[in-house]
Amino acid sequence: MKKKIFVLTGLFILFVFMQAPASLIENFLPQNNKVTVAGLSGSLWSGEIATVNTPELSLKNVEYSINPLALFLAKLSLNLDISDRDVDGSLNLKAGSNYQESIELSDVNLNISASTFEQFVSVRGVKLSGDVSSSDLDVILENKRPTNINGRASWRKAAVVFGGKTWNLGDFVVELSTDEAKKTIVGNLQKTKNELGLEGKVTLLPDGMLEFVGSISTKIDQSLYNTVALFNNGKPANDRLPIKFKQRVLR
Repeated sequence: MKKKIFVLTGLFILFVFMQAPASLIENFLPQNNKVTVAGLSGSLWSGEIATVNTPELSLKNVEYSINPLALFLAKLSLNLDISDRDVDGSLNLKAGSNYQESIELSDVNLNISASTFEQFVSVRGVKLSGDVSSSDLDVILENKRPTNINGRASWRKAAVVFGGKTWNLGDFVVELSTDEAKKTIVGNLQKTKNELGLEGKVTLLPDGMLEFVGSISTKIDQSLYNTVALFNNGKPANDRLPIKFKQRVLR
């Protein structure tokens, strides 16, 4: 009898807990994290946030669902669906008690405007436009830096503003993987229709430097060729010009 009462009491407490209003989320946000939310609706476990503001960007219409069982293991597990003009898509997020040091993202399927993406990377003297998207991307962030990435990313209708001129570049697709031994993230460019005829490999180094080694076609627009040729890594051969550059992209 006592066991039955204990079980019923536990179920009642769990039911009440599950009905907790979404407004309680604000109480769980660290005061020093500079993240604010507004327009909460639904319950603590499933609902919608009208606006989420972080130092990097502002999001609107964010739907969420939290796995309550993970909380009993002192972990956070939630699914996010975002319907914003600059960021649209879904992802799963997992974090432990040290979430400010380590966060796992899985099944990341997002569409982000390139101008918004600029807020997370820095390319000196270059402005980006177009649409950046990910497909079933898995990411591990440690101290806000990616240390493990696997999946596919693309940049459609890519364009850059460099030297006061806009260059329309076409489409790029990168297959991303992690070299755990070297602690680097490697991206192999796939064949796509782009104005450079770009081929090669990009590597994100542990110190936040991005290195590209590859080649471009010599049969592209001459002014575009002359600009990219500043990064030449040798002489043209077989209608290809080898190029190489290195740039810090993570602050």
